[in-house]
Amino acid sequence: MKNILLEQEDMYREGQKRRFTEEERKRDLAFWKRKMGYEPPEQYLPADFSRTSPASAPSRTTRSYSFQAAIRQSIETYAKQAQVHSFLVLLTVLKMMMHRYNAEDEIRVAALLSGTISELAPMANPVIVQSFWTGEKSLDKAVREVQEAFAEAREHQSIPLDELASLLGLSQSAGSVPLFRVMLDMSSYGENLTEGNLLANRDDGWHGDVETDLTFRIVESEEEMTLAITYATDLFKEETINRVAGHYFKLLEGALADPAARLFTLPILTDAERKQLLVDWNTAKPAYPRDASMVDLFEEQVKLGPDQIALLFEDQEISYQQLDRRANEIAHRLNNLGIVPEQLVAVCLDRSPDMIASYLGVLKAGGAYVPIDLTYPSERIAYMLEDSAASFVITTERIFAELPRLNATMVFLDQDSLEAKSKADSFPRSSSAVHLAYVMYTSGSTGKPKGVMIDQRGIVRLVKNINYASVGPDETYMNLGAVAFDVSAFEIYGALLNGGRLVILSTNKPSFGEIAQTIQRYKVTSLNVTPDRLNVLLEDHSEALVGLRQVMPGGEALPVWLARKCLMKLPHCRLINLYGPTENAVNTTSYPVKEIAQNETTIPIGRPIATDRLYILDSQLQPVPIGVIGDLYMAGDGVARGYLNRPELTEERFPLDPFSPKAGERMYKSGDLARYRADGHVDFIGRADDQVKIRGCRIELGEIETVVGLFPGVRQSVAGVTKGKDGTAGLVSYVVMNAGASFQQQAIRAFVRDKLPEYMIPTFFVELQEVPVTPVGKIDRKRLPVPTVASNEAHFTAPRNQIEDTLVQIWEQLLDVKPIGVTDNFFHLGGNSLLAMRMFSYMEKTFQKRLAVSSVFQEDTIEKLAKLLTSDEDHAELSKSLVPISPVGTKPPYFCIHGGGGEVLIYGELARGLGQDQPLYGLRYVAGAPEVSVESIARKYIHELREVQPKGPYHLIGFCLGGAIAYEMAQQLLQAGEEIELLAILNYASPALPPLKMQDKIINSFKLLFRLPSDLRKPFVLQKLRFVGKVLKKSVDEASPEDDNVQELVSATRSYRPKPYPGKILLIRAVTNLNPAERLGWQTSPTGLIEEHCMEADHAMILKEPHVGVLRGHLRTHLQRKE
Repeated sequence: MKNILLEQEDMYREGQKRRFTEEERKRDLAFWKRKMGYEPPEQYLPADFSRTSPASAPSRTTRSYSFQAAIRQSIETYAKQAQVHSFLVLLTVLKMMMHRYNAEDEIRVAALLSGTISELAPMANPVIVQSFWTGEKSLDKAVREVQEAFAEAREHQSIPLDELASLLGLSQSAGSVPLFRVMLDMSSYGENLTEGNLLANRDDGWHGDVETDLTFRIVESEEEMTLAITYATDLFKEETINRVAGHYFKLLEGALADPAARLFTLPILTDAERKQLLVDWNTAKPAYPRDASMVDLFEEQVKLGPDQIALLFEDQEISYQQLDRRANEIAHRLNNLGIVPEQLVAVCLDRSPDMIASYLGVLKAGGAYVPIDLTYPSERIAYMLEDSAASFVITTERIFAELPRLNATMVFLDQDSLEAKSKADSFPRSSSAVHLAYVMYTSGSTGKPKGVMIDQRGIVRLVKNINYASVGPDETYMNLGAVAFDVSAFEIYGALLNGGRLVILSTNKPSFGEIAQTIQRYKVTSLNVTPDRLNVLLEDHSEALVGLRQVMPGGEALPVWLARKCLMKLPHCRLINLYGPTENAVNTTSYPVKEIAQNETTIPIGRPIATDRLYILDSQLQPVPIGVIGDLYMAGDGVARGYLNRPELTEERFPLDPFSPKAGERMYKSGDLARYRADGHVDFIGRADDQVKIRGCRIELGEIETVVGLFPGVRQSVAGVTKGKDGTAGLVSYVVMNAGASFQQQAIRAFVRDKLPEYMIPTFFVELQEVPVTPVGKIDRKRLPVPTVASNEAHFTAPRNQIEDTLVQIWEQLLDVKPIGVTDNFFHLGGNSLLAMRMFSYMEKTFQKRLAVSSVFQEDTIEKLAKLLTSDEDHAELSKSLVPISPVGTKPPYFCIHGGGGEVLIYGELARGLGQDQPLYGLRYVAGAPEVSVESIARKYIHELREVQPKGPYHLIGFCLGGAIAYEMAQQLLQAGEEIELLAILNYASPALPPLKMQDKIINSFKLLFRLPSDLRKPFVLQKLRFVGKVLKKSVDEASPEDDNVQELVSATRSYRPKPYPGKILLIRAVTNLNPAERLGWQTSPTGLIEEHCMEADHAMILKEPHVGVLRGHLRTHLQRKE
């Protein structure tokens, strides 16, 4: 049978030697538009680092692995039987693995054949192999589909992949989703395999122009077959790539052993990783009194300290003995009324000591309590009482008058109907660890709440002998949680079962001022709080929190920005991130938040507490690999019995635990998505049923909330999704501002755009006075307002005079955006430093008035520019050199000295990636001084920078000839007794060196040209040609003030003779720098040191993305070493 892959073999071989015809390119483009002319789906990979905030420009490295002889033989045997090439088997299994990582229907992998492969011709370009998957597919079925898709793609390979996205009209911005992220490249060599075969540059017509996150290169020789994985080091750690390789080999082995097996039944984890996930990371924590009841443990504390304070309420102090007596009175009454074990008792009381005594009294009598929050709507209260069928209701006559009529026995605590005081000293034990403790109602998807049944053992494991939080006689907890919110169980019993104190708030909905006053009044040491409440307390009442020893946010995800705020404002307080659903007795995991990495996007929920076990599983209830998102399940003593009166829902949400050695033990399916980190901590991703996808991209709303929350003045940030009339989804950012802070939509948008990929930028930013919350303090997303176009258009302002109208026309022409309002921000509309220079050139010609180009950093709207053009007060500003490019932050500023052109717009991209807390100022050159020397310029710049930072340590950065000025500034500051923490010279040789002769420049240029990486050769030549063209063609009429600046500065630096520097210099050399001098001629005294780095960029690109990311990394590392 003729193999489908042999068609047109001669054409493919010749494709490396000739250009494809225009006709072929048109045909192929039409094909790819039909196949992929839409936004590509996100291809998720188990990365270690966030794609949105790389520390530097991407770099890559390679790890190699050998195929076992048995697997290689199995590949060859199966390929022969299936009559396909082994390359297709390897490609199919790679796509299988991608599907297991993604659970996406559409999987795209680029494929390339290179080298000498028997039967198959090498390819001129890699192609994208597109497949649609389900877990039901087998290798037998999938390999046929991949064979067909690959053959079809090969017939249309005339368009290189680096051109394809733009030709398809798809976004190519830094944040857009690429056409693919993974590639498979296979080569075969007749001779023995060598390292050179594997990693050498190939001369096969493709030069690696397309960057991938992962490239799988399989090289086969007669002796062996090797897999080399090239990966982006800013995304993956080496150990992660080792796991990926293990998954690939494991899937290969399983699929080849049973080619008819469904994909999701095939093992993907190595034995070691499976053990780590299921056993090692679920190792039991310190033992707790598993067979003791809550009553046993409370009465033990009564005996240990009968006179110790148990409850603090308003002006009352109630001892353990007093509380025990009141609980006994209630227990006797229930017992006399005929309560039986585990009978339900509704507690309908205001927040008070009697409410706590009632809980304990019910437990002592052997019953289980149902807490009723009296702030709930009457209809909801009625449903809970009816659904629970509570036999008894503990209440007061006043509250009873407002309750619905019930078929239950009433126990009124405001009547003298309780048992005689003489009987209150004791009560015979009627409860055990396996008895029901309470039924707590939570929201249900049907709109009706469901009752969760929790055993006493679940609460005991929550609060006894724990190592994730402090409990004991020294701790004072506050019962801040709502009555029917499960965290209240931790607050109450964390205190009372350990001899601590419990402060009871008298109101169900206290103000933040009341909470703060209560914390101070009673010297509360431990606070459980939802993140939104914590944020307000930190903002408005931080002085009241200084006595706290531990803060435990829970109930919702803890944003990174809020965790940072808490650590900063309460440095001596433990911050413990808690997670757990009601169905697993309050807390399931804990994470002590100590240090937060600068590029962190989420705070982990940590590891399981006590003897709890966590599983992150796929749809077949099999553990997913580390880093892969799956459904979060939990097992152990905290798991609820199920839902009251809901057997079908209980069966669905509490399946049997397939990993438990105990037969019949159940686990709980939380409905949350999570993933393991490599260190065993768990990241909470979000709700499975609320997962957001925009244009095929999976989006974590928490990440957007984190970034927006970092904007100065933002009190609270909530992200959501809205649907347009055409059904398309858009992101919404709801923002609550601090008192006195203004809502600046465009500024927030720009801030977010600098930190998130384009597909994660919200369409709408909506200001709220407050975020709606549910009765238990969680965000009520159903009540978030639907954004309208007016939310954005409300800020549009049309031009109001001739100057504004003219500026609008200039902007619309430059930016190709319509309409533009006079309050729109230049940079938010797509402006950059080059466009800014063109804009100011047009303005000078139109208005016959010259402005400093750097003023665009402050006057960034048409309205501001128009005022500047009509003002006579800008002359003083024109004479100033200091430009606040990014002035906000608490760290010592970077002072960046201009290059040869005298302007500082070149530093804009450097500033945008430094982080919110790092200020950056530019120092531009202003002509007109009577004396122009490096020394005099340095003195002027020092005078101005001291207006911002009077004392050191100073951070100085000089680009091009600005390096000489920065050097002299450092010398003068040192002589004045100041400290220089950073002196960075960016690609500038010391003026002390003799200038290179033209002949040497030409020779060095050609030498350098052949040493340069292929991607830098063309830009290098073009740069030189453009320079020559300017010199030859520039006429006197074209001369500009900038040209005068260059001449003045060049003359000044040529006559400058630097003295040896006594400190440390960070020297950055561009790979295209022609000067052969060691360290570019810069010298230090014996006490000094030069740290030199060569960047793979030309001179002009050092300060532009992606290379400026590398520069930021060098600056940070240099400063860290100094520390």
